[in-house]
Amino acid sequence: MGTNVKLPNVWVGDEGLEISVGAKGRETLKLLPSPVPSHSDHDLVVHVPAAKVHFMGDILFNAVTPVMWAGTFDQCVAVCDHYARLSGTASFLVPGHGPIQHAKQKPFQKMKAYWQHLGMEVSGCRKRNMTGAECARKVYRDLPAKYAEWGDPERALINVLVQFQNEERPGGKVNKLEFIAEYAALKLMTYHGLS
Repeated sequence: MGTNVKLPNVWVGDEGLEISVGAKGRETLKLLPSPVPSHSDHDLVVHVPAAKVHFMGDILFNAVTPVMWAGTFDQCVAVCDHYARLSGTASFLVPGHGPIQHAKQKPFQKMKAYWQHLGMEVSGCRKRNMTGAECARKVYRDLPAKYAEWGDPERALINVLVQFQNEERPGGKVNKLEFIAEYAALKLMTYHGLS
């Protein structure tokens, strides 16, 4: 016998895709791709209109530091603006990490402010001719309390390193292992009170 593996045979285009699900195909799901890279270059939101819920995946983090593997801070801000407009069609937003939020809590404003803060910090580092690694450690050390209290604030280091790389080599492949190693070293130092 064996397992019959069925590969995907449907493409989700830029405009998204509406599919019918359920025993009689009476439920509708809307698959909405991210307009630009941010967390990744293939982020996707699932909207369940009947339940007024958006499953945001890693486009939205709640009380946990987001991480960006593709794109730039400006693109992350654009994604926040895009989905803040769309969140009016949902009552609840299920983030990739952290508790579910009601759309009225405006979670994208918090995320947008975080990305804008990092962008201003990196601009300051650039003016001082700092390297990506120097800037990343400075940004982490100087995080405002409202961001330092989020889970995993050390991810700011990854975000700054990715931003530097994407500014210097747009479209280049991010060396995730290198950045995760830097992050892990910082997390270990933080744990032992050495950062």
